[in-house]
Amino acid sequence: MTEELLTLVGETKAAVEEVKKNFAEKSSVAEMKERLDKIQVDFEEIHKQLQESAERRSTEDILDVDVDLDVAKNLYMLGAKSLTPKNEQNGEGEYVCRVYQDDPVSGQVLPDVVDMNVQRALHLGDTVYIADRLLAASKGITYEHEKARHGQKETFCKYFPELGARWDRLQESFSRVAKTLDSTTSTGADEWVPTGTSSNLLDEVRLQTPEVNLFPTFNQPTNPFDWPLLTGIGQGYIRSEGTAPSAGELTSAKVSFAAKEFANLQKFTNILSEDSIIAIAPVVRQNMIRSLAESLTMAMVNGDTDAANHFDDDYDSATLGASNFPQHGFDGMFQYCLDQAVAGDRSDYDCSAGTLTSTKIAAAMTLMGKYGAGRLNEIALVVGPMRWFDLLVDTKLVTQDVYGPKATILSGEVGRVFGVPVMISHAVGQREAAVHTTGVNTDAQANTSSRALLVNRTRWRLGDRRTTLFEQDKNIESGVTSMIATSRWSFNMAENAGGATTPILTPHTLALINII
Repeated sequence: MTEELLTLVGETKAAVEEVKKNFAEKSSVAEMKERLDKIQVDFEEIHKQLQESAERRSTEDILDVDVDLDVAKNLYMLGAKSLTPKNEQNGEGEYVCRVYQDDPVSGQVLPDVVDMNVQRALHLGDTVYIADRLLAASKGITYEHEKARHGQKETFCKYFPELGARWDRLQESFSRVAKTLDSTTSTGADEWVPTGTSSNLLDEVRLQTPEVNLFPTFNQPTNPFDWPLLTGIGQGYIRSEGTAPSAGELTSAKVSFAAKEFANLQKFTNILSEDSIIAIAPVVRQNMIRSLAESLTMAMVNGDTDAANHFDDDYDSATLGASNFPQHGFDGMFQYCLDQAVAGDRSDYDCSAGTLTSTKIAAAMTLMGKYGAGRLNEIALVVGPMRWFDLLVDTKLVTQDVYGPKATILSGEVGRVFGVPVMISHAVGQREAAVHTTGVNTDAQANTSSRALLVNRTRWRLGDRRTTLFEQDKNIESGVTSMIATSRWSFNMAENAGGATTPILTPHTLALINII
């Protein structure tokens, strides 16, 4: 397609030159010459961009045999045991390997890719998987019968010859590497078509939204999963010579992580063909990343599992019309702060119907006690876009251009107040000028205030239960193909400093309310 466009641009340039020659001596067409000159400049720029695009495509998109072998070696060195791994217990797809690293200090996914060629190989596997599922939806059971009769590789390559050939070369190269470097690795029993997306995709979800990437993530082995907590260290005593000290006891508890399934539904008309599927597959992947990121963010920030009595009245199941919205996925951070009705609770700070300022942020941080004092590297301030604009005029706000690229910067960080990273959240932004002065949306009172969050990000955990899987179906009456991408996540506190019946005296997460 690029070569055809280049040819067309070249022909158009020649035609423009011919027109200019014909009208070169006629002053009456001076304006036309000027327009043609501008058109030629525009076409020259397009021609340059297309040439650069063609060069990039030739080096980035085509994986020849030598590159495949190098990529296969790097995949293996990064921990991949197969390009299509499967969990033997439940048959679900497992991770291939990761090309992003976790920051050992913050626990965040770092945006720098370990190996760009390996990342493209993982994207290739995701494209094969999505294309296979789209074709299965388009052709129905006949496609699955073909795969059973003729084999996965032969059937897939029949419909997608170029994509299948590239994937097969990578598979063969990886098989050679695995056999050479590890005699115990079995390379013949795996499925040729991947059974799920790569771990790369879920890392991209975290990188796309600061709220998701803000907290440490762990692979959740079971559902539910009990996270053990140490609630006390035991009393220390002075020991007299020859006398046994009094016993001190360690106290412990647990927090349960229950994974919820998040789904993204995309529909396509009956015009799906093999060619259009190749074009659509990357779009499906990107849409799914964005949808999952937005759903997770909403659940983590504004979630309340009591769907019928959500602490925000406009998010309850009666108002939304169903209980399966992301706002009902987890007990989120605002729920921890605002869904309390206990005397002495200190999990919110009233900004007294004023703008958000550094003075008020400092006053709110004092309420966090041990979770705030001396732990500025663990705290984050999460605000909506409007409140970010308020902070821009505050002299205590320091932006990245001042403290420089050598500082330790959190993913999504846009500035700092008293050393605390500031993050912009559209989930918080949805509550701007949409809540009561108490911080929650109410049916009976005016909702014209905003809210923000101060959170010690070490006190929450995000559990990843499985890779993203696709299911598909086709309505033969309407000709519409439906595809659902699902993944399972959990989110909870790693330490519960209070509860619904116990006042939160030293909150690790605090809501700033009554902001205008």
